[in-house]
Amino acid sequence: MITHRILEDYSEDNFRLFAIHSNVEDHAMAYGLNGALKLRMKRAQSDFDLDQHVTFPFFEWKDELQDITWHLICNSSTTREIGNPGELFPDEPRLNRHYLIPEFKDADYVLRTEVAEEMETEEILTAILAIPHVITVYEIETATLKSKENLIF
Repeated sequence: MITHRILEDYSEDNFRLFAIHSNVEDHAMAYGLNGALKLRMKRAQSDFDLDQHVTFPFFEWKDELQDITWHLICNSSTTREIGNPGELFPDEPRLNRHYLIPEFKDADYVLRTEVAEEMETEEILTAILAIPHVITVYEIETATLKSKENLIF
């Protein structure tokens, strides 16, 4: 007798997420993280596409020595749409805000890294908090995250 097994949802939590609240531009945040965590993140060739019309600025660095990849992604993106002819102001553009992780709309940036044994969570949090203009930072529990599929690159 042949037995078939179906895996429910194969998604290992082999990464950590940090939510960063800050009012600085994305390139300034990447620069601050590079200095604080001794990284070398650069802007990716193309932004992260969530779907056809929504893109998020994306910075990355692959640490060859420790075999760890770091990603910095803006959590929000604004798109501009032209109104429909049946609306009150059809010629006025409409701004729509989209979130990479809708459960954490207050977070400005998401730092994603693979599980790094070398750096403890407290070390990472302390280093990020030392960056000027960072309001707060905290780790996001990936096990309970509903929008985890948005973080697959």
